[in-house]
Amino acid sequence: MLEVTMGSDAIASGGGIALCVTTCRRDEGLERLLASISDLDDLEQVPLTVVVVDNAGSLEAKRISECWGRKHGISVRYAHESQRGISYARNRALREVPEDAEFVAFLDDDEVATPGWLTAMMEGVNRFNADVWNGPVLSEYPADTPDWVMRGKFHERPRRASGTARDRANTGNVMFRRSLLDRLDLWFDPELARSGGEDDDFFGRAVVAGAKIVWVDDAVVYERLEQARVSAKWILRRAYQYGYASTVIRRKRGGAGRMGAALVKACARVFLTPLTFWVGLLRVEWGVKAVGSGARGLGVFAALLGKDYKGY
Repeated sequence: MLEVTMGSDAIASGGGIALCVTTCRRDEGLERLLASISDLDDLEQVPLTVVVVDNAGSLEAKRISECWGRKHGISVRYAHESQRGISYARNRALREVPEDAEFVAFLDDDEVATPGWLTAMMEGVNRFNADVWNGPVLSEYPADTPDWVMRGKFHERPRRASGTARDRANTGNVMFRRSLLDRLDLWFDPELARSGGEDDDFFGRAVVAGAKIVWVDDAVVYERLEQARVSAKWILRRAYQYGYASTVIRRKRGGAGRMGAALVKACARVFLTPLTFWVGLLRVEWGVKAVGSGARGLGVFAALLGKDYKGY
C-alpha cells in the first residue's frame, strides 16, 4: 500500500489528488493520457479525481473522458471553458478541483505518464518538505525527425537530482498543495492566456510569496511531439514566444533595471544574428540556434512595445 503522510496531511485517508488536464482539439492525445493514468501503479491506494477542461467544446473529448471514468471507476469532472486561452482553461480547472482535495496536479494532453509516476511523485511529497513538486518531461520524436533536430537537442530539458530546489515549475508535470491557491490567492494570469508562460508566472509568484519548489526526477512523463514541432519554423516561433512571454512576466514584476537588462540582451541577440547565422552552413542546428536567438530578441522587443501575440 502506498502510504503518503506529511505532517497532518495523509493522502491515503484524506481528500486525495485532483489531476487536471486541459485539452484543445487533441482527442487522440487525451485518450492516450487517460489510458496512461489508468495504468498508474498504486492508483487504487490514492483518492483521485481527474479534472478535464476542454477549451474547444469537443463532444468527443467529453465522451472520451466520461467513458474512461466509468470504465475504470475513476471520478472524472469534465468542463467546457468557452473563453479561449490556456490561462482561462487552467483557471477553470482550478475552479473544478474538489474542495476536499489536498493536492493538485497538472499533466498535458500530449503526454503519457509512466506507470511509476504517481508513486514517485508521492514519494517526493514524503521525502521533501515543499509546496510544489516538479518532474521531468521527456520527448518522444516522430520516426522521420530530421537528424539536425536530434543533434540540436531543441526539445530536451535539463534534469536534476531529486530534492533540488527550483525557482520555477511548469504545468507539464507538477503537483502542489491545494492550500497554496487560497493562501497565496494564486491564479493563472489572463494576460498570458494566448502567449504562454502562464505557468512560469504562476509558480514564480508562488516562490516570491514564500513557496518552495523541489524537483522529483523519478516522476517521469513522456511528451509525444507532433510532426510540426520538429521543424525549423516551429522552433523559431517557440523562441520568439519565449522572448515575448518572459518579458511580459518581467514587466509585471516591475523594475526599470530588470527591463533595461532585458532590452540590452535582446539588442545583442538581434544584432549578432547576422554574424552567427553563417555557422548554419556547417551544421543546420547551429544556424537554427543562431536565428532562434535573434527571434527570442525580437519577441522581447514586441513585448516591450506592447504588441499582441497569440501563440495559442
